[in-house]
Amino acid sequence: MKITIKPLKGHPGYKFRASFSQGGKYLQKYFKTKQEAKNFADAKAVELENVGIAERGVSPSEFRALLSAREIEKQLRASHVTEEFSFERAVEFYAAHLRSTKSSVTVKHAAEQFLFSQERKKRSKRHLQNLGYRLAAFELVYGKRIISTITKDDVENYLAGIKGTGRTQINHRAVLSNLFNFAVGKSWMAVNTTASVEITPDKNTPPGILTNAELAAFLVAAEPRIVPVYAIAFFAGLREAELARLDWKDIKLKRGIIDLSAKATKSAQRRIVTISPNLKAWLKPYVQASGPLRPSDQIFRNSRKTACLVAGIKDWPHNAARHTFASCHLAAYENAAKTALELGHKGTDVLFDHYREIVARKDAIAYFKIMPPKTPTNIIRMEVAA
Repeated sequence: MKITIKPLKGHPGYKFRASFSQGGKYLQKYFKTKQEAKNFADAKAVELENVGIAERGVSPSEFRALLSAREIEKQLRASHVTEEFSFERAVEFYAAHLRSTKSSVTVKHAAEQFLFSQERKKRSKRHLQNLGYRLAAFELVYGKRIISTITKDDVENYLAGIKGTGRTQINHRAVLSNLFNFAVGKSWMAVNTTASVEITPDKNTPPGILTNAELAAFLVAAEPRIVPVYAIAFFAGLREAELARLDWKDIKLKRGIIDLSAKATKSAQRRIVTISPNLKAWLKPYVQASGPLRPSDQIFRNSRKTACLVAGIKDWPHNAARHTFASCHLAAYENAAKTALELGHKGTDVLFDHYREIVARKDAIAYFKIMPPKTPTNIIRMEVAA
């Protein structure tokens, strides 16, 4: 609304006049000083603007929001952030956000439903325990939040607070990604906010492995009920979850292979693993026609602790058996593709990034010649499986 200020000539009491239109009428106001006229013009301009906005059904707060949006748009364009911002799009985006929030659920509820869905799919006990542990940790931080409001920054801050290596954070992120994919499928959130979260693995930190002397001492000190499991773990490189599912009928000693079914492997694909001559020697006294190789978790852990104590092993590296096997197999055979195949990897990247420690070739060759004592004790001989 335009207000015109003009000086007056010959008026006995006033020197300036403000002219404006209001309500269809032409009005004038007189002032003694120019500053008084200007102050009035500024105030009247705001008043007239608000009246004009109100007449169009727009409240003052809505008008201020529009002006603010225009300023934001100007700044974004000037800094070359985007050319697509507009007041209309901002309103639509926020409306969609509100609708998503209202139709969403808490992180706690989503986690419970996701875990239940995995139970219905009859996932392994170990897999469910892993999910439950990692989901419970996330719930402690964000359990009461609506899952659709969890941002990339929230996920990054959470992962940054987890103690451990980059691999530990990657494992947590994988569980969260599965949870969020489940939530997207339920229309509880629009996108999986973990998809763009990047974590740098600790490539410069070598994996922990046992020396030949430590492994030999451990296997000799171990109780008979865990010797076959650890012999396979160290000399065939099976994952812990695969060992938990392994049955004696999968051990084809005469053929020199371990036949892992699709249900037993991480990739859900059948895998044939080579039984080395020294592994065959470790297994032969214990072999059975069928039945699980691995005892219960508690017995397995306690037996390992006892064997480590007897063998003088103070620290048991994380994933020690698989790391040791991969490192020694690569050094002994000098064939990354062959080692990756035995491990069940599709390529060699994971092998070099996470499983390889530098081992001298002579030590690696000696590793696959570690043999059991000539007269093992407490062994019950069974018929050898085909």
